[in-house]
Parts: sequence; C-alpha cells; structure tokens
Amino acid sequence: MVRRNSLCGTATHAVIDALQTLDIPYILVGSLASNMNDDPFARERFARRQRSPFLGRQAFVPTPEDVVVMKLRWAWPKDAEDARGFIAVQGDRLDWNYIRRWCDAHGTRELLDKARASTLPFHGDNPLLPSGTS
Repeated sequence: MVRRNSLCGTATHAVIDALQTLDIPYILVGSLASNMNDDPFARERFARRQRSPFLGRQAFVPTPEDVVVMKLRWAWPKDAEDARGFIAVQGDRLDWNYIRRWCDAHGTRELLDKARASTLPFHGDNPLLPSGTS
C-alpha cells in the first residue's frame, strides 16, 4: 500500500522538476505551485521568493513576511491561525513595515493587529528553524 504522503511528495517532486526543467518561474504556496500573475503583491512576493530545501529538492518558497500577508489576505480561520504561528515563531525577525504596507493595501490591517495582539512569542527550541536561530 502506498501512503498518501509519499504520493503527494512524488507529485510535488514531479511538478518542481517539470517547472525547473522548462525554466518556468514558480513559487510554492502551500501545496500548490503558482506562477506569477498581474496582482502587485503577487509580483513583489514573486520577486522576493527564496530558494530553500523542500522535500529533498531546492525549490522557491515565499518569505515568512509574504506568508503572513497571504494568510491574512485569504482570511480563512485556518489561515489566521497559520499567520499567528508565523508571527509567534518569527517575531522580531519579520519585516513589519513590509507586512503593514501590504495589509494596509489589502484592507487586512485590522486582522494583522488582532493576530499580533493575540499571539505570544514562541520561546524555546524550534525543530523547524536552523540551529542557533530560535
């Protein structure tokens, strides 16, 4: 029996490999590979993307700031929870001027302020961060 996670990983590998082979610009957002569109935030987010290890490959991923802005813009309950998680873990490492600028542009500044007010900073070892950065 093939596990679902291994199928998802295999499919994601195939998508990343195809995009890179065809030299198609991309950025991974959640479980989707998305190409840039005409939205000003999408263009800037795309320009800021970072190469990072992902499922044994090097792939382009959004910056933590862009994840916070995207999550608040999408505004599903799970997205607000995810944004608070990024805020808790990243804290002062986030570029708050950048985040506030885009939240103001998208009309999500109130959501940002609520997320920040309801989030306690994460203290302790975080296995998801590189050594020495927690």
